[in-house]
Amino acid sequence: MSYNINIPQGTDQTLQSQKQLLSNFQTIDSLFGANHYPLTGEQNYQGMHTVLTMQPQGGDPPTNATQISLYNKLDINSIPALFFAPNNSQTPIQLTYPFINTTSTNTQQYTFVAGPFVIYGGKIKNPTNGQVITLSPTSNLLYVGLTRGNSKTLSARISYAPTPTNINSPPSTFTINYENVPSTIVGDIYYLVIGQ
Repeated sequence: MSYNINIPQGTDQTLQSQKQLLSNFQTIDSLFGANHYPLTGEQNYQGMHTVLTMQPQGGDPPTNATQISLYNKLDINSIPALFFAPNNSQTPIQLTYPFINTTSTNTQQYTFVAGPFVIYGGKIKNPTNGQVITLSPTSNLLYVGLTRGNSKTLSARISYAPTPTNINSPPSTFTINYENVPSTIVGDIYYLVIGQ
């Protein structure tokens, strides 16, 4: 089915245009139904979106004093992301980040905060002194916080408190460092990292 924008013509016979008009209405209904509640469905929901699919834009759309925009644009890694453009064509804000990553060596989860910042959080089971942690996606780490968990006593957690060293050397990494570390480290490390 295809939509015909040139009907009816002033010279068309009714019988000729009837099939073309019917085809147009069927096309509209089919395309509308792709991501909307059906026009023939329950009246309270007619016309509402069920999903919103956006084609990527080549740039940031201009806005005037009374407009804002939500749009799909490729981010710096060429991955589609949702952007918000404030009024008067102010600087757009990236609203989404493309994925959640879990690695096999440590449980690494992260989220995205518009700004753009990436907040990583996770747990490393029984780390070794000097272990290098590489975070994904790659970003410039602005803050790294570490704390011990699963120790029997609070004093053990404080005595062998880990500190991050070599932040961003190499990029998007930090090294776990213990002072006065015993020969065997038992327990997990929890980390909170902010990157940009």
